[in-house]
Amino acid sequence: STSRAASEIHPLLTSGGIEITDFDAFICSSGSNLCYPSSNSEDMLSPAELPFMIDLDYHSQIQYRWGGEGLRNTLILWAAEKNSASGKEAVVEDDECSSTYCISFKVKNTEAVPPVKDLRKTMRIQALRCHVLYSHDCSKLNFIPVLASRSQAIRYLYIRCGVKLSNMTVVVGE
Repeated sequence: STSRAASEIHPLLTSGGIEITDFDAFICSSGSNLCYPSSNSEDMLSPAELPFMIDLDYHSQIQYRWGGEGLRNTLILWAAEKNSASGKEAVVEDDECSSTYCISFKVKNTEAVPPVKDLRKTMRIQALRCHVLYSHDCSKLNFIPVLASRSQAIRYLYIRCGVKLSNMTVVVGE
């Protein structure tokens, strides 16, 4: 379970000599993606052919009232406002780590970006439903559906696969 995107964890694991097939599932992007190891090229995550298969049923569980593109457009305007107010790049969208259900930003100036509490309030005022999460020592900011989280993904795996939680080992990290 990690805040990182699948495209980020694959090179980390392989550089450490860890096979992705040693794991049954990966909870990526702060709980907005659930991936399984795959060796079938038809199931690959992206054109870069990462060896993961995305659980589309999990996406159908978390997409309720997810504003996707509308939220992304609002956040891009918000980032532009923060950048112009600080006079330099304070926050920029991280295209490599963003996905359909995780809008990710790189935070370059932490003083220019408000705390999570204030960001949540701003989102609620604009009727945008999402979780706001800082990670990587506040250098990354993820916006995910309100029904997505790492714990919800574990719950989903428990229900879908019927695995007893007492038999489950969860490795958590940035």
